[in-house]
Amino acid sequence: MESPGAYLHARRASGTELLRLAAAGAAAALFLSSSGDALLAAVLLGVAACDAAAAGLAGAALTAAVLRWGSSSLAAIAGGQAVLGSAVAVGPLTGAVSAAASGVALVLAAEPGPTAIPFGLAAAALVAGPAATSPTRFAVRLAAALVAALVALVVSRRLAKDRRRAIAAGAAALAVVAAVLT
Repeated sequence: MESPGAYLHARRASGTELLRLAAAGAAAALFLSSSGDALLAAVLLGVAACDAAAAGLAGAALTAAVLRWGSSSLAAIAGGQAVLGSAVAVGPLTGAVSAAASGVALVLAAEPGPTAIPFGLAAAALVAGPAATSPTRFAVRLAAALVAALVALVVSRRLAKDRRRAIAAGAAALAVVAAVLT
């Protein structure tokens, strides 16, 4: 009698793939818990994507958030949004534009596959990521995280890479310029 797994093909993950998944998990943990440093999170996103352009775009988007909020602490960014409101809805207008453009850049910088999820979580944290200090804020954060992660997964598969990168580069540049003007 044959074993039930006789026709299943074993697929072993390569070392690079394991590194990418570990970096994606670490980045997701940072953004879900709003802990750690934004620049460390940018490095983790770059490793998860295994792509220099994605790393640069993530770095630019997160730098725009640092410029806007005045801190590279993800906890401080979430705390600011808990007090003032979601970044995309809080003025000045240039700050809201910066937050929205950062979110777009992060979602479009993602590579197809499960490593796109932390890019969506990063976008959600920067756009509508208040600290979960009440049930309402938790619901806002959860909804933003689910929507942004889903959008990152879908867009990374449906839109051509060169087109995604061009739009993401423009969005990241807009985010940084708007943050400087804030």
